[in-house]
Amino acid sequence: MSKANSYTNGVNNRVKVISPAKINLFLNVLKKRDDGYHEIETVLQAIGLYDELSLIEINQGVEVMSLEGVTPSGKANLIYQAANIILENCKIKKGVRIKLKKRIPVAAGLGGGSSNAAATLVGLNELWKLNLSRTHLVELAASLGSDVPFFISGGRAVGTGRGDKITSLANWQHFWLILLIPKFSILTRHAYQNLNLINERSQLKTVLSCLEGGNLEKALYNRFEEVITKKYPVVGIMKDELRSLGAEGALMSGSGPAVFGVVRQRAHAEKIAMAVQREVVYVVKTSLEGVKVVKEKLLN
Repeated sequence: MSKANSYTNGVNNRVKVISPAKINLFLNVLKKRDDGYHEIETVLQAIGLYDELSLIEINQGVEVMSLEGVTPSGKANLIYQAANIILENCKIKKGVRIKLKKRIPVAAGLGGGSSNAAATLVGLNELWKLNLSRTHLVELAASLGSDVPFFISGGRAVGTGRGDKITSLANWQHFWLILLIPKFSILTRHAYQNLNLINERSQLKTVLSCLEGGNLEKALYNRFEEVITKKYPVVGIMKDELRSLGAEGALMSGSGPAVFGVVRQRAHAEKIAMAVQREVVYVVKTSLEGVKVVKEKLLN
C-alpha cells in the first residue's frame, strides 16, 4: 500500500477495460442468514458478452457517463461506489471520469453491474499503477456486492457463502450459448422474497461431478426458476423452445429473466438462434477470463 499512499501523479491518463457478463450453470439457495443475506451455492461462468469501460484521469471527484438504462443511477451506481472505494482506500489525490458502453442487458441475471464494479477496481489499479494484489482487489470487490469478486478472475468458479467466496474451477471445456432476453427485468431481492426455504440440502458435489463428466443437462439447476416461472411463464416457454430446437439443456440465469441454451458447436448455436422466435438473441461462447484491461485499439 505504500505506493498507493504516496501517489501524486498517475503514469497513464486513460485505460480501457472489458467487463464480461456471467451465467449461473447452477444456483441453489440454502437458507437466510442472520446478517440478512442468503447462504447460496452456485457455479458461475463468464461469457463472451461484454460492456466496455473507459477510465480517464481528471483533477478530482468521480464522474460516470453514458449510464442510460442503468439502475440505480448516480452515486448509488456500483461503478461510482467502486471508484470511491479506490480513492478513499488508496488516498488518491486525483479523480476519474468513467464512460460506460453498455451491451449487457440490465437486471437480466447476467451480472452486468457487478462486472462493471470489478472492471472499475481493476481499471483504476492499472490507471494509477497502484499494484494492489488480486487478493486485495477481491476483498474490495466483496464489499461492493456478492457477485463482484467472481469477475476479478472470471472463467468458471464455485461461489459459496453469500456468493462472494470464490473457488476457480479448472480443466473444463468451452461450449456455446444461445442467450434469450425477455423485455422485462427482475430485481434480485424480489426473487429471494418469494422463496420458500425448508430443509434445503447442498447439491454442489453432485453438480460438480456432472460438470466434470460433461453431463451439462443434468448439472443445470436454478432454485429461482420455480418462483420466476409462476409469475413469468414465458421463462419456462423459452427454455422449452431452446430444448425443442436441439439445445442440450436450458436454464434461467441468476434471478432472471435471461434464459440460455447450451450446445457444443457454434454452427449449432447459430442455427438455433436463427430458428428461435425471439427479438433479443445472442450467440456467445464461454470465456476463460474476467474483467481485463485491453489496448484501446481493440475497442470500438
